[in-house]
Amino acid sequence: MSSEDEPGADSIKAALQSVRDMRLRKNKKIFFDLYYYCLTQFGKSDSYRNYLINERKLSEFSIEKFDLFYVGNYNQVNNHLKRTFKLEDLQRSGLFNEKGNMIFYNHRIIIPYKWKNEIVYLRARYFDQDCSPKTDQSKYLGLINDELNLNTPKRFYNVDVIEKLLPGEFLYITEGELDAIMMGDLGYNAVGIPGVGNMPSHFWLKRLFPFKVILVLDNDEAGKLLGNKLQKFFEYHRKPIFEKRLEAKDVSELVKGLS
Repeated sequence: MSSEDEPGADSIKAALQSVRDMRLRKNKKIFFDLYYYCLTQFGKSDSYRNYLINERKLSEFSIEKFDLFYVGNYNQVNNHLKRTFKLEDLQRSGLFNEKGNMIFYNHRIIIPYKWKNEIVYLRARYFDQDCSPKTDQSKYLGLINDELNLNTPKRFYNVDVIEKLLPGEFLYITEGELDAIMMGDLGYNAVGIPGVGNMPSHFWLKRLFPFKVILVLDNDEAGKLLGNKLQKFFEYHRKPIFEKRLEAKDVSELVKGLS
């Protein structure tokens, strides 16, 4: 093939984007099927609802609004997905590991991330087979990322709220998904960042510039580090950002203390 026949940078970029779009469409189908199947099979389970309502102080309304759901029977869900989809597609979605099994074994409270009201990413809260939320390991688990970087956790939770705000409105940033939901229960517009190592891209951070951004991060070293990173980014772009120091570990603990 001569140099004249070699594809240019634009055509390579367009081909890569086409592959990403096709993969994303498949991922959406898998994620929605998982959500719908678990909702119809285990949606009324008391165990995870009691934890979210009584322990985390979320409202029933928010559980429904943010489509939180629960893997009530791991083997049942694992087998259902294998019957419904090709294993290679399940693995590419980040939901299944290289051994051919779903990654959410003990992390069974699933938190969907949406974009334009479609599920595009999943993270899960530890809630084991004995319905215990306590663990010495990571409390949260996200999808296995792929070579196309579609399954990266470096994103905002509840990002759709940005599209609904007018310039100048208040927007809160929490550290974690459940705190963002809690802020919604309190009547505030909020997005969540899933940990200090998962800062969203500059593209998404710049989407916050039109709003009055207020940080309500965890009151610990990780929260301070995340706050410093966000402060530096906004200051570099000469945009205002404010921080509310909590008199508790995080938003959830603050609300528990008030209830």
